[in-house]
Amino acid sequence: MILLIFYILIIILSYFSLIIYYLIKWSRYTIEVDSNPEFSRHISLLIPVYNEKENLIKLLCSLKNQSLSKKNFEVIIIDDHSKNSLENLLRIPNLKDLNLSLLQNKYEQGKKHAIKTGVESAKNEWIVTTDADCVPHNKWLESIYEAFKSKNPKLISAPVVMSHKNSFFQKFQAFEFSSLVATGAASIASGSPIMCNGANLAFQKDLFLNAFPELKPEVKTGDDIFLLEYAKKHFPADIIFLKNYDAIVTTVAESGLLDFFRQRIRWTSKSLYYKDPLLIFVSSLVFLLNLNILITTALSFINPDLLYSVIIQYGIKSIADFLFLRNFFKFLRLEKLMWMFPIVQIIYPYYIILVSVSGIIKSFYNKYVKVFKK
Repeated sequence: MILLIFYILIIILSYFSLIIYYLIKWSRYTIEVDSNPEFSRHISLLIPVYNEKENLIKLLCSLKNQSLSKKNFEVIIIDDHSKNSLENLLRIPNLKDLNLSLLQNKYEQGKKHAIKTGVESAKNEWIVTTDADCVPHNKWLESIYEAFKSKNPKLISAPVVMSHKNSFFQKFQAFEFSSLVATGAASIASGSPIMCNGANLAFQKDLFLNAFPELKPEVKTGDDIFLLEYAKKHFPADIIFLKNYDAIVTTVAESGLLDFFRQRIRWTSKSLYYKDPLLIFVSSLVFLLNLNILITTALSFINPDLLYSVIIQYGIKSIADFLFLRNFFKFLRLEKLMWMFPIVQIIYPYYIILVSVSGIIKSFYNKYVKVFKK
């Protein structure tokens, strides 16, 4: 029993220390933009698409309202082997003032190869990627453009939020998704990045082309995390998180529970390919803490004394999470979502263990069993 309590204390105090450390680093993190007006390059915006024509039209219409002059960016749509043709998008009258082009993914299907097709065809050295189901703030590209001009970074991670107007389920997704964005942002602020999101990512063209052999080309997804790992390895001082509300893009929540779990399992299934020790440590720490909470909760029905352990773990975890997320949600202007905090805290251990175990099984199957069958 003493060893169990000692182990639990090590895990929960390690987690508490990490989250408070992230809170401090994020609170102090600033990006001061002081761009050189004489230094001018252009942006190539890449949008990989697979069967999302209606969403894509909404995104393209929103790009017409960008504050950045249209002469400063081109838009490249990469059709990732969609079932329906996207050719008629180029003939929509109100999109003609965009510098718009459409490419076919010339490699095997998958977002990573679609982006490679776009990068190779891009006219400009600054690349921005987003997803077809996103809608950006009207100063989105301008904020990225100014960050490039000011800091000349190799990689820029920028904030993504999830729409959450219609249901409790959407609000849960938005809360959980924003907590992931918060972790990624704070890790970059700390100088040791572990996470970013390809729905709002910018990088220099040569970074991606040089990195591609190390981006696990055999794995269809993971373009963002694997690129971040490469940048961290070779250019650790040239990665920034764009702490600017104008840089936000909004993505859509999943409509059904099954689709939601499939998405999260797909994200988690990349875990066996990760090499970054810090990412592995943080992921393992979160997993172990939540697993401990579940196990001690179950054992407390046999040994009621363990109920105190459950309360302590929930209490310490909740204090750290609340302080950190309240600060980050203020930046995202999502303070109204904080009412969900106690609900998410109760649900989260069950949810994260289910998704993590399912993702690991899927990853193991994809990496080893499929290969063996071949």
